[in-house]
Amino acid sequence: MTIIKLTEYQPDKIPRYQISESVIDELQQKYSNQVTVNLEYSKTGDYWQLTSQGWVGYIPLTNELSIQLQPKVPLNNLFGMLDYAYNLRSFD
Repeated sequence: MTIIKLTEYQPDKIPRYQISESVIDELQQKYSNQVTVNLEYSKTGDYWQLTSQGWVGYIPLTNELSIQLQPKVPLNNLFGMLDYAYNLRSFD
């Protein structure tokens, strides 16, 4: 299984041949709020530019391809920020 890992708001280039048009169509129809998709043309080969739109999670597209949406900040830092901001009991 191939897992494409996207970090929020950081575009990633995937060669066009690695993702079929039908999978891209499904991604755009079902997950357009979570991931933007642009087709970029290049002399060295066309590619899909995928950008996570601030969501965190997992998108199973086919039995062989999934997208993992990761936060920009490591999770342990995120929990530390939440602890500090909201005076939560420590997760330790």
